[in-house]
Amino acid sequence: MAELIRGRPALTSEWLVSVGLDLLSTASLVTMAHDFEGLGTWLLEAWSAMPPRLRQDLELSLRLTGYPQTVVETVVSEVLDQHPAGHERVEALFADLAALDAAACAHMADAILAKSLARREIQPPLPLPELRQDLEALETVIHQLQPPVVPAEAAALLHTPTEWRDLLLSALQRFWERIYRQQWERTREQLERSVNYHRRRSYPSDVAALFQAVTGRQIPERMRVRLDEVEHIRFVPSLYLGPYVSFLFNGAVATIFYNGEGTPVDESAVPQIEDLYHPLTALADKTRLAILAMLSGRELYAQEIVDRLGISQSAVSRHLQLMVDMKVLNVRRGERGAKYYSINSATLQRVAQRLSEFG
Repeated sequence: MAELIRGRPALTSEWLVSVGLDLLSTASLVTMAHDFEGLGTWLLEAWSAMPPRLRQDLELSLRLTGYPQTVVETVVSEVLDQHPAGHERVEALFADLAALDAAACAHMADAILAKSLARREIQPPLPLPELRQDLEALETVIHQLQPPVVPAEAAALLHTPTEWRDLLLSALQRFWERIYRQQWERTREQLERSVNYHRRRSYPSDVAALFQAVTGRQIPERMRVRLDEVEHIRFVPSLYLGPYVSFLFNGAVATIFYNGEGTPVDESAVPQIEDLYHPLTALADKTRLAILAMLSGRELYAQEIVDRLGISQSAVSRHLQLMVDMKVLNVRRGERGAKYYSINSATLQRVAQRLSEFG
């Protein structure tokens, strides 16, 4: 256990392999596999392999208010961290979910609603317990959240939270048995290697510097503003995040899922590849390479790129955001808020230089 000194009580950190956290995270990522460019290809394969009913149940139970992170965060806080055996054995997680009584389920439904409404800055028309009892008002609010599921079905589950518990438990059990158990057994050694590698390294004491050292990313503003309430950070490897980082807040504990896929068996290779992974990930796609060629020597605004590519605006936006996040592209706002994109030459030159060193 490392200690990061920051003036008030020492902020502790750990690296952890947890079957419960991994299952919840992976199941939620599967439901978003088509929404984010660059996520692990196994997620798309898993989604395609799932029976239609399992797809429907997994998405409804995890995305009933839109973004599944609110559900995962609530389950981790109210179930997994209260009974930590679920970190070691998936059966313990399932047993603890099944044991939730009606009051606990109602509390979790309120928490999911509260987190989801806060994310969208939506003010509920009624106190949350009253809102859940008013099915018509609840459905109206869920419409505002724009989930990828039928709002009436989502409202019905939140209206009767024990039914949501039963659906979530059933969906996770079927996902585990039919899709994920063998994958977990195949990849657990890789996750443990990532954790052991980070445990052996010496990291900065500053939280933002630590975050960047582990993830290769700047600490997100949504996380930065909550650091004062955090006393413990746990880093959990995932093999499916690609260039993204995911995080949860549960009281004084922040859980950060980072990409553990690139941890080498030979640690002497680490300095050679760490600064290449993210930009190369952003370029490993024909559409993104086409965008790069399109921007050669010029700046274009988003709609121009959409028109030239001939694909949907939402798909282009996902590609562009990933390239900006990985520092392959620069973005600026012009008149009337239009976004203009250009190539970040410094990143490409650095990548080219690093690759040339392998020769």
